[in-house]
Order: sequence, then C-alpha cells, then structure tokens
Amino acid sequence: MRKLKITVALLVMLLVCHAVFAAFVPVEKADKALVSLLGTYCDALQNLAERSDKPVEVLMQLANLSDESVAEVLELYAADGSHESVTGISQLAAIFPRGVEEAKNADEFRRVAIHLAAYTAKNGLLFDKTPINQAEAAYSIVGYDFLFRYDGEKFVFKFVDVLGADDFKAVVTYLAGVIPGATAWEYPRPGEIDIVAPGLSQFGFDSAVRFIEAKIYSTIY
Repeated sequence: MRKLKITVALLVMLLVCHAVFAAFVPVEKADKALVSLLGTYCDALQNLAERSDKPVEVLMQLANLSDESVAEVLELYAADGSHESVTGISQLAAIFPRGVEEAKNADEFRRVAIHLAAYTAKNGLLFDKTPINQAEAAYSIVGYDFLFRYDGEKFVFKFVDVLGADDFKAVVTYLAGVIPGATAWEYPRPGEIDIVAPGLSQFGFDSAVRFIEAKIYSTIY
C-alpha cells in the first residue's frame, strides 16, 4: 500500500509540473484527430497492461520507451487514423482531467502512458479485467468478410483464405501481438486461425478486434 501511495504521489507531482508549461484543451473541445489518436494510444497501452498483474509498473515502463521502441509499438497497433478506439471521450476526460494538447507521436504516447498510470494507480483499471466466456464480432470491407469469435479459451479469426506462406506467418504474428494472453496458435482449417488466449476480458477481445480491423483496413488501402 505504501509503495502504491508513493507511486501515485510521484505521478501527480509529474503531471502538475507538466501542466505548468502546457496549454491544455478539454477533451470534449479538442481536435477530433487528436482525440482519436489518444483513444488509440489508450487502447494500445491498456491492451499491453492487461497482460500483467502490475499494470501501473507496465505503464510506467512504456512511458520510458525510446522513440524507436515507441515507433515499433505504434506500428504494431496500426496508429494511422483507421483505428476506432474502445476508449471513449468520457473515459479520456477522466484520464486527462486538465485537458490535452498536441505533441509529436512519441511524446503523446508517453504522456498517455503517464496519465493512464496515474489514473490506474488511483482508480484501478479503466476496463474490467473479468474473463469472459463468449464474444463475437464481424467486419466486412470491399466484399471481404471477417469473423472474430472467442469461446473462453481460443480467439477464432475467420478470413478469406488467400494468404501465401509469408502472409500467413505475418498474420499469426500480428494476432498474437494484439490479443492479450496469447500463448499458442492453431490452424484447424483453411480460412481460420485460432489463437489460444485463456482468460480474455471483454476489453481484451474488443481492443484486439479493433486493432485487427484497423490493420486489415490499412493493408487494403
């Protein structure tokens, strides 16, 4: 408990010091592109933090990544404007009570990580981490249909089977990267990849689906 209080105090001090030199705008009045980007970053950070029992420590580690490492994270999570975040405006406003401001991508990512760490240390995770039993979602684009399903243990991804060997490997790697708790994969039949990920939460499922959709979109367009 003492360590948690010290962490919260340090985070609050850091945020207050930063606020002195910043011109913040309330989330509700901020540029839509910036709000969308912040939502994507929040989704990515929470997706990564959900894999650990110590989310605040994970978020603080992410806040200290180098520019190169941040770029790798952003490339994985398709932060190119095509992603529709699970994190909403009201949640962003709770994370950024003093408002937001524009900065270069790496700095914006770090700022989100710090604010989210402070929020999590004080209030707990933004989304419930309770494991779910079932979930399903569908996505269609230019005549291609994709299905996402979770059965309590496996994240099932159904797609049009037009993948070559190199593409297949890239898809499996990407799925494992954005699905929290992924431990293994199976290829039971053409057009279906199953990622073993026991204990997935609703946010874990929803965020993975949104990132995969964004990746599909950015790949096609």
